[in-house]
Amino acid sequence: MRNPRLAVLLACAALTGCLDAPAWENFPKPGSSATEAESSTTSAGEWPPLTTGSGGILTTTIDPTPTTTTGESTDTAAPLEPSIVGHVLGPDPLDVAGPIAVSIATEHADGVRMQVDDKAPLELATSAADTFAGEILMVSALSNGTHAVTFTAWRDGLESEPLTVPFEVALPAMGSEQLWESGPLIGTGTIAALAVAPTGEVVEFGTFFPMLNQPRCYLRRRDLAGAWSEDDFFIVLDGTNCSAIDMKVTAAGEIFTLVARTDNGDTRWTLNKQASWGAEIENIGLGALDEDAHALALHPDMVAVCGASPQPTLDLDAFAAIFRPNAPGMVKAFDYVAPDEMTHSFDDTARDCVFMGDQLALVGETIGDHDHEELPRKRLFVLELAANTLEPKWTVAAVGSGTHSGATGVVPDDEGRLFLAGFSCGEPCEAKGALWVHSQGTGLWWPKKLALGVRTRDVAWHPAGYAVVVGSLQDSPVSTIFWAQAWIPGADQPLWTAEHSDAPAFQVAVAVAVGAFGQVFAGGVGALGYPAIAYLAG
Repeated sequence: MRNPRLAVLLACAALTGCLDAPAWENFPKPGSSATEAESSTTSAGEWPPLTTGSGGILTTTIDPTPTTTTGESTDTAAPLEPSIVGHVLGPDPLDVAGPIAVSIATEHADGVRMQVDDKAPLELATSAADTFAGEILMVSALSNGTHAVTFTAWRDGLESEPLTVPFEVALPAMGSEQLWESGPLIGTGTIAALAVAPTGEVVEFGTFFPMLNQPRCYLRRRDLAGAWSEDDFFIVLDGTNCSAIDMKVTAAGEIFTLVARTDNGDTRWTLNKQASWGAEIENIGLGALDEDAHALALHPDMVAVCGASPQPTLDLDAFAAIFRPNAPGMVKAFDYVAPDEMTHSFDDTARDCVFMGDQLALVGETIGDHDHEELPRKRLFVLELAANTLEPKWTVAAVGSGTHSGATGVVPDDEGRLFLAGFSCGEPCEAKGALWVHSQGTGLWWPKKLALGVRTRDVAWHPAGYAVVVGSLQDSPVSTIFWAQAWIPGADQPLWTAEHSDAPAFQVAVAVAVGAFGQVFAGGVGALGYPAIAYLAG
């Protein structure tokens, strides 16, 4: 007799989205290939056709028949053992960034455990009657090669015979360019920030010039192939002179934009929010005159703006403005005072900031007499603000990191440390890119100087266990190259490098983001002054 659950599996496997696959969180560490289920939402993409090879794998077994035992004192049925009667897994091989969808058909099972290679077993989510689904994530070409996944159905204390299925990963080479777009579609301008929406779309935030000398801020969203339409382009604060600074997208799809807005000759930073794409813009915060905002930081319960604020003492202090729902904003300035100094003698500018739990960390540079030589020098700083009290803790780079140094971007790694991108140089200062790691109890370590001519702008963390740094590479006195590079903390050499140049001209990557499946998105400005975006293999 035909197995009814297997028939359902066969029918569903031929239909897009018929078998639900849950969303996943906690991207794998280097070499890992599976993640833990978070919900039972349907996975994007199509199911592979029911064939062997690149389309997927389908295996069936005979429907087990219950048996009974008869003895002198009993005549009861033996417990029915759980069993796996079919499975679908694909695409195989995995040759584009995305999930490997898994669906398991069972008999007499309460659940199915999945183990990829030698990683910890994970529970699949219930998809339908006697069917369990999930995803395998392989987020980098570091995982290319043959792998094995083992499934075990279970009920109470009983387990099925394990089912082991091999599969192949053949992702594109890390750093290889998958898409490049820079042209006059919206006119001249630059991308200032990138984010990946919870729906998987790439959201860019930038400045363009629809009219001469009148900047406007825009949002544009793209699919994972880079495509977009008129409905995917939105002007922020239309009719107002506006320059894009930074942007963040929450897990709920809210869009926060930080801009420099000019009204009647008065330029101030403003923080705006949209509940969803195209929704009405809500003003969250407004900066003081001559206050420079440089970055946004996002927390599930709040958002922060960081930058530099002029003081009555004629110096600059780093500042943080924190906004919570249904509460007034809180703004506080922080002045670095050297251990043996008593006065305001340094200018402090926060270039980027990030939440670590409830603690906010700011990075940038402080300028002053660091070595008692009466020569103003820039030095990198990390400013950690305690949760609630905002009590400051300063870490300032020593001369060993360069006579001058500073941070341009920061991101937390998967061990709770801060990965910093910035610059260092001697005297006189010819700034070149540099990297650091900051950790509790250790402070700054691994001051890694980058190649001559590299200037860093932004940094993002990749789920395969490395940082992606973007910026520019000077290739002549009058031209630069759009540049990205990947680094494992503490390494001597980069993991990969990507460069793009359309002509001898100014080209720079300003922003970077990483997708759920390891795709790298870099944005900035191209050779002819048009916004430029690159999709890179991670």
